[in-house]
Amino acid sequence: MEHAWGIPLTLVYLAIIIWLVRRWNHFTHESISKKLITTFLLYKVFLGLSLSLIYIYYYRVHQDADIFKYFDDSYHMTRALWEKPADFFKMLFGIGNDTEHFTNAYYSKMNHWFRQYETQVYNDNHTMIRINAAMRLFSFGYFHVHELFFSFISFFGIMSFFKGFALFASQNKHKILAFALFLFPSLNFWSAGALKESVLIFAMGNIFYLVCLWINRKQNYTYIFLAVISLILALFLKSYVLAALAAGLTGLIAASITKNRYVGLVYLSVVLFGILGLSIADSLYPNYNIPALISQKHGDFVRLSEYMKAGSTFDIGNIESTWSGLLKMAPRAFYAGLLQPTILDVRNPIMMLSALESLTIMVSFVLAIVFFQKPDGKQLNMILCCTLVIVILCTIIGLATANFGSLVRYKVPALPFIIFICVSMIDFRKFRIQQA
Repeated sequence: MEHAWGIPLTLVYLAIIIWLVRRWNHFTHESISKKLITTFLLYKVFLGLSLSLIYIYYYRVHQDADIFKYFDDSYHMTRALWEKPADFFKMLFGIGNDTEHFTNAYYSKMNHWFRQYETQVYNDNHTMIRINAAMRLFSFGYFHVHELFFSFISFFGIMSFFKGFALFASQNKHKILAFALFLFPSLNFWSAGALKESVLIFAMGNIFYLVCLWINRKQNYTYIFLAVISLILALFLKSYVLAALAAGLTGLIAASITKNRYVGLVYLSVVLFGILGLSIADSLYPNYNIPALISQKHGDFVRLSEYMKAGSTFDIGNIESTWSGLLKMAPRAFYAGLLQPTILDVRNPIMMLSALESLTIMVSFVLAIVFFQKPDGKQLNMILCCTLVIVILCTIIGLATANFGSLVRYKVPALPFIIFICVSMIDFRKFRIQQA
């Protein structure tokens, strides 16, 4: 679509979204005004525009830019709606679409429907292409409308995270938590565009919030529906993210049932049962051996980085396709996933911004120790839930990736949990007294 029509269309959708945000109860909380929430939304939209401009001018090969590749490929799926409507709906919902007809007529014309290195894990490119194909029905092929839609669904997810965390955080920290979640650069930047992280934040936030409502005996059927949709999205995007979230929420629910009396024992039991479950799964489904899949993913990253001549690679060492091999590399991988890139790793201006954020996280952990605020049982339960999610996610990310650019993006689903831990454990009253 020409810019003359696309820009007004984007502005119309932005006006509708602002109206929704100001009217929808989901975007209402006693600690933050509607005006402030609208400001957060506009900040998110601005980051989405900035992200697209960076990809336009930084990545010279358009078809290799992550932000455009699913959008471009979705054209071939959407055109079927006007040529053969039945084909479109079969591809959109994945029903009877794995045939030679679909490959020749549509998939062979896409650049990213088939992966360069195939594994037993579901190809999540399909999910992103389908989402973009559905959005094309409203965008009429104008990319910035997609960018706006992705920014909005991610904003929705962050609001879900905030409202869920607020049920466990001290009331005097709600506003601090809101500013931290809605303004933290990486969390909002990488989830503001047509990338998987936007959908993941939406999906994780809705699942998380529904569980928090259930624990606090607050029922809302709208969120049950959203959580079911989110569960499907997360399962077909990044199943390891869903697994990490499930582990943390299992502990959160179990500890809440015991009224937070045996929190430490509950989470230890969750970890032990998780290890037992993985061992059984390895025996029952040898083709889905987790150590082998992670080792293969790491190798794929290394080869792809070499092929693309990426200048931001890192190496944690050789990863063996065994559980003992993963455990041996786990501490180094966890450090990489949580705190890298550091200032010492910087090789370009974009990495400098990521390194400064890593430094911010390190400083926040130090402040949490120096100005420690003892949590009550309910808060400790949520802190341990967040810790378990962070440990699983950061370790898997550190093991599987070999490129700082991917590492920064893959870390995004862990950031809401990192932010909650830092905010909840710092006694800001002590900090102000110390400053005075």
